[in-house]
Amino acid sequence: MVMYGVETIGMADSQLQTTRGVIARAAAPAGGGKSVDHTLSAIDGASGTLDPAFDAHVLPIQTWATAWWERWRSVATMPQALAEAILKLNGATGSPWRGVTGPVTTLVASALRIGWIFASTSILVDDLGEFFDISLDPPVVVADAVRRSVRRWRFGRIANAHPQLVPTTTDICAPARPQDPHGRGWDPDSAQSIVLDMSDCIARLCKPQRSRCKVFEAWNPAAKPYLLSAASGGQWPQARLASIRKGVDDSRCQLCFSAVGTLDHRFQCPATCPSGGWQAPPAECQAFLATLSEDRARLLRTRGLLAVRVMVPPPVACDTFRWILAPPETAWSEKWKWFIDGSMLDEPRRFARRTGYAVAVVDEYGHLVAYGCGRPPAWISTAAGAEAWAYCVILQLAPAPPQTITDCLEVRNTLEAGVQAATAGRKRLARVWKQIHTILEGQATTALEKLTWMPAHGSAASIGKALKSDGTLVTALEWRANRLVDALAKSAAGFDRMPRKTLEAIGDASKFAEYSAALRGTVTHYANNSTREAQRRDGTPYQQVVRDSAPPPRVARPRKPPLDCTPAEVVEGGKPPKKRPAPAPEGRAKRARLATEQKWREEANDAAGVARWLARTTLRPGEGPSAAERMQRLQLRMRKQVLARDGQ
Repeated sequence: MVMYGVETIGMADSQLQTTRGVIARAAAPAGGGKSVDHTLSAIDGASGTLDPAFDAHVLPIQTWATAWWERWRSVATMPQALAEAILKLNGATGSPWRGVTGPVTTLVASALRIGWIFASTSILVDDLGEFFDISLDPPVVVADAVRRSVRRWRFGRIANAHPQLVPTTTDICAPARPQDPHGRGWDPDSAQSIVLDMSDCIARLCKPQRSRCKVFEAWNPAAKPYLLSAASGGQWPQARLASIRKGVDDSRCQLCFSAVGTLDHRFQCPATCPSGGWQAPPAECQAFLATLSEDRARLLRTRGLLAVRVMVPPPVACDTFRWILAPPETAWSEKWKWFIDGSMLDEPRRFARRTGYAVAVVDEYGHLVAYGCGRPPAWISTAAGAEAWAYCVILQLAPAPPQTITDCLEVRNTLEAGVQAATAGRKRLARVWKQIHTILEGQATTALEKLTWMPAHGSAASIGKALKSDGTLVTALEWRANRLVDALAKSAAGFDRMPRKTLEAIGDASKFAEYSAALRGTVTHYANNSTREAQRRDGTPYQQVVRDSAPPPRVARPRKPPLDCTPAEVVEGGKPPKKRPAPAPEGRAKRARLATEQKWREEANDAAGVARWLARTTLRPGEGPSAAERMQRLQLRMRKQVLARDGQ
């Protein structure tokens, strides 16, 4: 309920920060000194949306995109409302939220907070300079982009608190390649620099179903809340306590008493460190560890925060297609079969994703007529999207909907669902299907009859056994054609694929971040749950749980003197305290009795007033007919009306 109506009224900066603080305190273990951004970032990871900042920014922008997509208002009304809202907020003094009075000003203020601007009425530009046309891109795609911007906005706030987090130099650089005859290759001058947040490993370790860590064998699920506390700044070693609390003079570790109790000391404390030391990081991570500065290594060691700067090749031109074997210009047959396929490589990292598609044409005699491949537009980043784009391409190439065989069942199901379902705002590929239905011009039923699905990536044993969507068996020709377009699609997707060594280096950095986070959580758990032998009052031994830090000693407060003491017993030379008379034992019962008597007197007075009014007033019967007479007259009128109606 806290986010109810946020798409209309929005959330100002102070209100958003208060709400985020409440959610962070409810989601994480209790403790002082925690950072809201660190806590929510550690909980959300790379895909979570617990942070109220997501809804506070996604809902206003997504609602505006939905209104444009579904035409809630006329095309002329929405641009005018947006222009007036921008003009109003530009004239506001101080925070733009002072001028927010409705859904459109909420939209503009929310977009500005995460770095989005309006290039025009329907075109938005995000914080990275990427354009989104809400008349073409469905609302769900715009919402996904807003979520990514919110993560970058939150990461920027964390980076402001820790300037050493974001490196100024390159950590990982893809090796340059000279241009080959096909145009593949790049030089360092055209490279792009991106910063990757590796802190999502904390959320992965804290998942309820996660019980093991491959890079750190000593990981214990009991350390999950301690890892979250350490990442959010909720740990208070002895040195931190002594720096701010009165009455704490000893800054030494309270377990070994041999060094200053800091977060770094916990890794070397003899009371918690294993006899053979902590497990070393994986061997493949040593090269990355050597590139970290001391400040970044300490931040990773104590808080689990790591950011890596990577130089990546620039993306090549998209929305391309070329025939490797072109079809005859004059020949065309409705009996030709068109095979399509789409592929995507390097899915885990969004910046490294590459997509491609392929087309092959076979005639009625089983001869290969043509085949080619290409790259879909940049806004397509899935294999299903690449295959849908391949279907759109062959509809443009063929004079009529051809006989098509695809191994993506989603393509056939979406075409069968109809234009309304395919182009709904919640469909990520609605932009592709808008173009497909525009090309078909009402021939969707004919195209569906000619579109067949076959199982994908089957072995040779599936020939003559696997069933297609039309109930027939997969032939050897269809199996070979599907293998061909699959290889061509992968080749097109790998045209400018990220170098393998670069992806491996990024993977090693992610492993080291996970190792450091697991080690941080384990060390924090041991520092807060160390045991030592102690004795009870009766002399029996037991294991006492102690921490490496101790709160200030409790000082017994002086008890207040009794009220009937003498002046000398209170303070020498001072004034005696004022004595309050002790309440009588029967005081409470007496007050209740008096209240009851007062209530009775009031009721008696009311009854006497009613009696006096009745004595002064004479009640006389009313003049005119009685109630029985009036009822008889009413019944007579109703009979007359019924007879008159029946007579007509």
